[in-house]
Order: sequence, then C-alpha cells, then structure tokens
Amino acid sequence: MSEQEKDMGYKSTASDKESEKLLTKEEQEKELEELFDVRNTAQFRVASLEVKEAWLKHIVGNKERYTKYHETWEDWLKDRGQEILSGKFDMQKTANFRQALADHKIKQAEEWLEYIEDNKDLFPQYNESWFQDRYSELKQVQE
Repeated sequence: MSEQEKDMGYKSTASDKESEKLLTKEEQEKELEELFDVRNTAQFRVASLEVKEAWLKHIVGNKERYTKYHETWEDWLKDRGQEILSGKFDMQKTANFRQALADHKIKQAEEWLEYIEDNKDLFPQYNESWFQDRYSELKQVQE
C-alpha cells in the first residue's frame, strides 16, 4: 500500500495472496467501495478530486485485478484522466492548454503539463513527442 493510498483513506482488506486472484465485477466494485467509498465510474464523477486521484491511481496500479475496465481501458482511462484534469485545472485537452497560453495563463498551462508528466501512468495517450511539442509551445510563450 502506497503512502498516498494510506493518506487518502485506503484500507487494506486483502492479503497479498488474495489480491493476486481475479475478482468478479461485483467483488471489484465492493473492493473499491471499501477502499475509497467509490464503487464505480458514476460515483467517481461525484467524488472529491483527492479521492478521484487515489481511486484512479489504485486501479491503474492494479489493472490486472479490475477486469471490468479491460474492454474499454484506453478510452475509459482517458475519460477519467480528463475529468481529473478538468477538476484540478479547468483544462482537459491540448486545445485547452493552447487556449491558456493564448490567454496568458502561463502558470496554469505549465502546472497542467507538469501534472500530466508527473502522472504519465494516468495519461498514456500522451507520448514523448507530445510532451516535446507542448514544452516547445510553452517556451515560445515564455520568451
């Protein structure tokens, strides 16, 4: 269990051996509810930002256990990540980043970009080329 999970109210409910087994959809939801008081995506949407982050990081870090998300993993993860970005920065996409630069909200754009880079596991849609392009755009505005 990570320190962040402890700080966010994560409660250890299973031994290491038990955590290796696959869970049914109902067991997955029950486990998430016990750990975060967030059973599914619908409850995620109304949770606090801190809980959203911890919940999503937990699922990403334990992807093999949460098979209910496997079929739509890329789109599901992208959507949840954008919801976190929107709540944290009021920005979801590259277009929002560029608009922030155009509006001279340089600090906000920089913090958004750094957050994504610091949490790459939550944003696999962004590759190194994308980061280079965004940092280049940021640098141009800062000069």
